[in-house]
Amino acid sequence: MRSFEKLLQEIGSIINIPMHAEEGRICLLEINHNLRIQIEDDLVKQKIVVVCFIAEIAAGKFRENILKEALKANFFSSRIGNFAYLEKNNSLSFYTYVENTISAEEISLVLERCITVGNNWYEAIRNSQIPNITQESSQFF
Repeated sequence: MRSFEKLLQEIGSIINIPMHAEEGRICLLEINHNLRIQIEDDLVKQKIVVVCFIAEIAAGKFRENILKEALKANFFSSRIGNFAYLEKNNSLSFYTYVENTISAEEISLVLERCITVGNNWYEAIRNSQIPNITQESSQFF
């Protein structure tokens, strides 16, 4: 079985970004100065977790509407991940688990899709808009 560090190096060579594990199990990336991506080796579940931290959302009706849309998006059975609200920092995130045995190419595709989803939601939130999940669905479901 390949090490997590080796997997990150393989993914990094595919996406042309040098990657390495911090504390042996976590890799953090910043995309376009607005998205933070965490790739983590979940030893308990024997899976790789990809988390996209999308944006902080201030309390109020707008946040309620964003979270409702995120719940609707989580309902689709063909989704590649789930949205989650992190109360600690009032932020929306998108995450997915993948088998730790799949290829670096497959993981890089999942990573690309997570970045696309995260960026689309980030832009909508930044522009005080509610993401259209039916439009989004053609891109990542």
